Amino acid sequence: MPIDLKSARERGIPYIFSCVRSRLGQERFSKLNAAQQRYLSSGVEVSGTTMIGKDNQLSVVLSNVDKSTRNFRLTELHETFFQDLRTISQKLVFLFDSYEKATSELANWLGGKFLADVVDTHKLIVVIAGQQIPKPTIEWMDLHHCCCLEGISDREAWYKYSKDSKLPFNRDEVGMAMQILKGQPADIVKTLEALAREQQ
Repeated sequence: MPIDLKSARERGIPYIFSCVRSRLGQERFSKLNAAQQRYLSSGVEVSGTTMIGKDNQLSVVLSNVDKSTRNFRLTELHETFFQDLRTISQKLVFLFDSYEKATSELANWLGGKFLADVVDTHKLIVVIAGQQIPKPTIEWMDLHHCCCLEGISDREAWYKYSKDSKLPFNRDEVGMAMQILKGQPADIVKTLEALAREQQ
């Protein structure tokens, strides 16, 4: 099951725990739920705000505390998250895009403890994409595959994308955009969308 975690760039580590738990089912994360509840019932006070959803609760657990307490809590949440993940029998694929835009805390966590624990979570595959990616560490350096993404020069694939996205272009127009922009996905998408808006 693929899980897109791109929004973690802006929302941080709590979002990852929350999103995965939500997609796979709260009941599969008994250890993480218990750790979160322990912290929420141990004197964490929230006033003047409305908390909706587990992501916000996890953010509260990790905020308004000193750095060492925050690190301790994050370590426990991380460990219980992976303990729960290892009990799930289905294959999982976590997708992180635009790694270079992640906060330094998130980038350090992903490239450090997170990927080190992925090694022991055999049904989990992690795909990290971006202009920059984590530098391999000794725990996972022999277990990763790195590839450079290049332009997509398949005219039919671009035309299908254009049709699926309900963009008003024929095969030749899409092919011309692909050629001029050398198959670079972000540039082609941005250009086709801008041209479509101008035609409205």
